Amino acid sequence: MDEDDGAMSAWYVFASIGLYPLVVGEAQYEVFSPLFDRVKMRIGDNNVVISTKGRINKNQPLKYATWNGNTLQDYRIAVSELKKGGELIFVY
Repeated sequence: MDEDDGAMSAWYVFASIGLYPLVVGEAQYEVFSPLFDRVKMRIGDNNVVISTKGRINKNQPLKYATWNGNTLQDYRIAVSELKKGGELIFVY
C-alpha cells in the first residue's frame, strides 16, 4: 500500500519547478533553482511561467529571482501573487 498519500509525488513536482511549500499552512512558497528551464502552468484563469536566464549548467549558482520584473528579496513568493499570474525568472 502507498502510505504517503501522494506526498512524494507532490514533493517531486514542486522541486522540479523551483517552488516549495516550506511551512505547511503558510500561504507562500520558497523559490529555488528549478530542474527545467521553462515551465508554464495555469492557476485558475491565469498563467504562470517559470523560466531560467543565463543558466549554462544545472550546478550553476542562482544569482537572484524576479517576479513580474521585481527582484524577490527573500526567495519567497506569496500564493496570492501566483494566483494573479505572471513570470518567475531565475537569473544565473
